[in-house]
Amino acid sequence: SLTFSINIARILLLFLAIDVVLFVLEEASGICRPSDGSSKVHYLSGSSGTFFTPDYPVAYPDDATCIWIITVPARKRVKLIFEDLDFGTVFSSCKDLSNGIDFVQIRDGQDSKSKELGLYCGYYMYDSTPSDVYSTERYMWVKFYSNSQSSVHWQGGKGFKVHFEAVELCKYY
Repeated sequence: SLTFSINIARILLLFLAIDVVLFVLEEASGICRPSDGSSKVHYLSGSSGTFFTPDYPVAYPDDATCIWIITVPARKRVKLIFEDLDFGTVFSSCKDLSNGIDFVQIRDGQDSKSKELGLYCGYYMYDSTPSDVYSTERYMWVKFYSNSQSSVHWQGGKGFKVHFEAVELCKYY
């Protein structure tokens, strides 16, 4: 009976250890926790990482702005992979940001004046996500914005989960 209890305890510890390892593998590189509506800038560097909207996969808060500046090693470029994207609304175009829609914007460089690579709002149907996005050099700028006054915001948008990785500079897609 004592041997059986010890073996059960060992099995439970093993499962707990596996859960901890799986959790660590899913750890975010840049956690955005805006509390006052101001922009929060997160600097991410390395060969890979994961980041997401505040509270993901639960609905993100209104009045949030998060900016991530990604830097990968020299002679590499950034590959951005959307694993999930859901802003809870559907729009035919994201280009008119004056109507206060929630969005994620991606730029090819280190700041808001760099060339735009992508602008996404709404959600992607049928479990699809946007195509992978590539920088031309080792930097990428990503901004998430949610509007506190948006009359078109539907509750339930969980935001996005994104993975980045360093890829060879010579690969063009």
